[in-house]
Amino acid sequence: MNIEFYDQNGNVNANLFDTKAQEIAKKFIMKNIIFNKKKQKNEEKVVGVSRHQLRRIFDEVKRLEKILDEKNNWDDIYPLIKLIKSKVAYSTARAIKNDKKSTNYYSNLSDFIKTSIDKINTKKDYNVFCLLFEAVYGYYYELGGSETK
Repeated sequence: MNIEFYDQNGNVNANLFDTKAQEIAKKFIMKNIIFNKKKQKNEEKVVGVSRHQLRRIFDEVKRLEKILDEKNNWDDIYPLIKLIKSKVAYSTARAIKNDKKSTNYYSNLSDFIKTSIDKINTKKDYNVFCLLFEAVYGYYYELGGSETK
């Protein structure tokens, strides 16, 4: 996954919280039309990353952001930011084990987190990542994320 926090001039990428965030969110979820035999009609079903899994990860990212803002001690928080990759690897592996249909969506989530966290080297980088994740989360819900289980 190609994610660039900054443009060539060192400014935050203008499309990061809009176009790029939408593109990323679309990789986490998809609406399918299925035929419900009992009701004898087509229904829309959302598949992908569950809202609970995404919320759990988002909450952890925001929790660390809050601690960083309060204590402003980058050296203490940075290892915990790197630890998020491990937590995501664990939770996505469990989710894939329980829901084989969503393997690709969880792999995309894991890739997004790992790629983004590998780009974080400063507090500013982490703040940009938090804003990006917040934008992705918003678009995820717009796409139907609230309907996942």
